[in-house]
Amino acid sequence: SALNELLDVVGHDKYSSVVDKEARAIVSNADFCETSAEFLVDVGKIEEAEAYVLARVDKIKGDYYGSLLSLAEKLEPHNCNLAVSIVYRSLLMSILKRSYAKAYHHAVKYLKKLDDLSDKISDWRNLTDHAEFKANLFSNHSRKWKFWSEYESARNKS
Repeated sequence: SALNELLDVVGHDKYSSVVDKEARAIVSNADFCETSAEFLVDVGKIEEAEAYVLARVDKIKGDYYGSLLSLAEKLEPHNCNLAVSIVYRSLLMSILKRSYAKAYHHAVKYLKKLDDLSDKISDWRNLTDHAEFKANLFSNHSRKWKFWSEYESARNKS
């Protein structure tokens, strides 16, 4: 809506130049902002959105679950599987690090999603692949028996 308001002022014929300028500003910023990534997807800058996520892996905070989940859901139809995996990993890790048992059902859903996405990713770049990620996850969170029990139960239903 802010973009449309701006275009109402500067002219809708300036859409491409306004969007390109904003995309360059977003990509040049070293920080990660969920809404900026989502903006890139919304205006059709899919490659830029994917690159933006991949370049800021360590800056993505899973605590912002509302906007991150929306971002993952917007990127997924565009087959940005590695970027989507990064987002789901951060959401999952946030829940487990906080030992937030009330959200374990979401964490289970995210891990199952990661299981499914892993088959679609051939180049993990400099990230750990899913098998290693899952092994580290179990090593670091093995005592969260409620989570692992829910995960096994959900996996067996699939």
